[in-house]
Amino acid sequence: MPRRLIRQSPKRMKEGLGGRFAPRPGPLAGWCSALALAVLGLPGWAAQGYPAGHQVVHGWPSLPDRFIVGQVSGVGVNSKGEVLVFHRADRFWTGVEIYDSPIAAPTLLKVEGATGRYLGEMGAGQFSMPHGLSMDQDDNIWVTDVALHQVFKLSPQGE
Repeated sequence: MPRRLIRQSPKRMKEGLGGRFAPRPGPLAGWCSALALAVLGLPGWAAQGYPAGHQVVHGWPSLPDRFIVGQVSGVGVNSKGEVLVFHRADRFWTGVEIYDSPIAAPTLLKVEGATGRYLGEMGAGQFSMPHGLSMDQDDNIWVTDVALHQVFKLSPQGE
């Protein structure tokens, strides 16, 4: 399938949506961020309410050799402590050009939060330009695609 290129005018990029539709963090946003950082090895954030410093956790995550994580557009943690990463695989977005053909590679990565062990991947051929990810109380995965102008609700299994 040929890639179709959509260009946004510089005026539209500058004006955006005028702030009327800007995403607003939900009531659990801070708690989820603190949980994610605690799971990822930065307990100072959760304990003190601010970043205590960053450190590299070598070997986290542990991914198959063939797996390449592209531009990350969203990260979420479910009730089991599993980390989901929504990424653009081999596609890059500069803010000007958007390809609306589906990305053939998987765009959702799931790893065990505590160990970084690879748990699976999903989303191949479903998304064109991954843009955001949220998790709800039932572990459903909510993702947005900026090229398709859509919000998707996926089951905890990614269906």
